[in-house]
Amino acid sequence: ANVSSVAVTCANTYTVGGTVSGLAGSGLVLRNNGGDDLAVAGNGSFTFATALADGSGYAVSVASQPGGPAQLCTVTQGSGVLAGTNVTSVQISCANTYTVSGTVSGLAGSGLILRNNGGDDLTIVGNGSFTFATALVDGSGYLVSVAAQPGAPNQTCVVNQGSGTLAGAPVSDVGIACTTVRYSVGGTVSGLAGSGLVLRNNGGDDLAIAANGAFTFPSTLADGSGYVVTVATQPGTPNQQCTIDQGIGTLAGSAITNVGVSCTTLTYSVGGTVSGLVGSGLVLRNNGGDDLAIAGNGSFTFATALADGSSYAVTVATQPGTPAQTCAVGQGSGAVSGGPVTDVGISCVTGDFVLTVSSGSQQAAFFGESFAAVLVASLRDAADAPVAGADVLFQSPTFGATALLDDGVQTPGLAITVQTDALGLAMITATANNEAGCYSVLAASDGSPDLVEFRLRNVNPQSLIHADGFEGVPPAPSAAIVCP
Repeated sequence: ANVSSVAVTCANTYTVGGTVSGLAGSGLVLRNNGGDDLAVAGNGSFTFATALADGSGYAVSVASQPGGPAQLCTVTQGSGVLAGTNVTSVQISCANTYTVSGTVSGLAGSGLILRNNGGDDLTIVGNGSFTFATALVDGSGYLVSVAAQPGAPNQTCVVNQGSGTLAGAPVSDVGIACTTVRYSVGGTVSGLAGSGLVLRNNGGDDLAIAANGAFTFPSTLADGSGYVVTVATQPGTPNQQCTIDQGIGTLAGSAITNVGVSCTTLTYSVGGTVSGLVGSGLVLRNNGGDDLAIAGNGSFTFATALADGSSYAVTVATQPGTPAQTCAVGQGSGAVSGGPVTDVGISCVTGDFVLTVSSGSQQAAFFGESFAAVLVASLRDAADAPVAGADVLFQSPTFGATALLDDGVQTPGLAITVQTDALGLAMITATANNEAGCYSVLAASDGSPDLVEFRLRNVNPQSLIHADGFEGVPPAPSAAIVCP
């Protein structure tokens, strides 16, 4: 049978083309609608090989950019719909492209990222040259920045000559200079009581410390470097021992503030020598306690050591018996000064000492005024030699006319115990109270049976004015009005 169902549809076809300008390199390939590639060798007109049906669309793109030299070709008027005629208006404009590059120096850390024109990030792993991946069209601008600073160690990288305009050649003079961030080393001092403490970091950078609290070495260190804090000079006055805690380590991205310097005052023993002891039961005492029983002659040391700079006061707590003896203390008081005290002398004698009034008795003073002469008692042994370091108790009356006693060391009072000096003398000053009359200040010593008295008289200056008719300042009390 005859075939009558064949349909033949006819449509006009048209070509797509245009013009290439600025092409200097080779390898330019254009593409239409995702295919129909067309290699272009030079400037001028071009036409894709495949014609398209009227009414169909076209979309021209660059499939391969030219090289030798490298160029960037862009398409304008590259898409549309065929409308009854050939397309000849597609424009391919090519321009030379150039790279942006430079040199990195000083890089010690990791993680450095450079950025150009807000993108095109480039990770840098070491010193030397670098080049951004994306070439830029001649005449366009470039702006290089640091997107991420390196760490481990922390560094700060700065960009030199990092911005400009491409002008017919690659840019190769961008400089990236990296320096390691520096941090301080410090900590806290506690327990410091002396002077002269000097701390040292890494064998130098000495720092004098005057007081407790925070400290910081003057020199900073690069991140990642080590530090070793030591004591260069221990403090004195008083002598102390300072130790370091957490003084060794490596800087890791921040300042060091936790080095601890703890100072403790050195302690020293107090002792001396006993001589002349034949009895038993002698007990020495230091600072009102720390009693020490002494069994024989020779050296002794109290059990409790004292902090450097602290005071000591050695006394006889119990005199020896069988036979009865009196022991006196020489050089028994002072301050510990940078070493043990070994020169306290305990001299013991058998028999009684003789206590007498040396001077200061038979005086008079106005109310509230000091007596002119110091009250001096003398203590001597059986051989008439002075007894040093023995206690002498001075006692004023507890009511009525009396005097306030003062040795210049202790708190003034009505009773004061004073040690005899190298001449066997014990002395105090006396100040009259506001009660008139005669009285005695008594003095006694454990080593003597004697009880001696200083006769004193307090005088009311008003009574002299009224009795003698004086006006203004009354005369000093005379010997005629002292006590019998």
